[in-house]
Amino acid sequence: MKQIKLPNYYRILGISPLADQDRVRRAYRALAKRYHPDTYPPERQAWAKKQMTRINAAYQILQDAQRRADYDRQRGYAAPPPAGASTPGADAGSTTLWRRQRARERARRRQARRWQRLATASAVALAAGILIALLAARTRPAGIIVIAINGAIAILLAASLIMANR
Repeated sequence: MKQIKLPNYYRILGISPLADQDRVRRAYRALAKRYHPDTYPPERQAWAKKQMTRINAAYQILQDAQRRADYDRQRGYAAPPPAGASTPGADAGSTTLWRRQRARERARRRQARRWQRLATASAVALAAGILIALLAARTRPAGIIVIAINGAIAILLAASLIMANR
């Protein structure tokens, strides 16, 4: 039997497989507003239309409970365990999968917060470096050193902002 490769609709909408219907709807609306073809110049409208097609397809599947359950089964996700079910060994595979997904999501958010803190610290250091550069500009060697340090801090700031927004 040939396995069908399904797109990851959760990734397209930028949500977790654990997201509720309200979160799915909010994510769809935000993306629809962002990628609507009418907001782009004519040379980018074809690209925006393609993005909207992907977003609409993801929303059509994830907004309907039955179609979402079928999609989750095809992708290999199992339904989250009921709140009161704590019998050992009952649906252990699906419980483990959801726990791993939640743990990965928490780890990703923690890493993003670390990069955001680094970006904030780099921005403060860069501002202080610029102030020092202005004050030390009278002496040529000191000014060159401060400018080099500011360049390194600016690179660190850019890298940390990129990593925080991944």
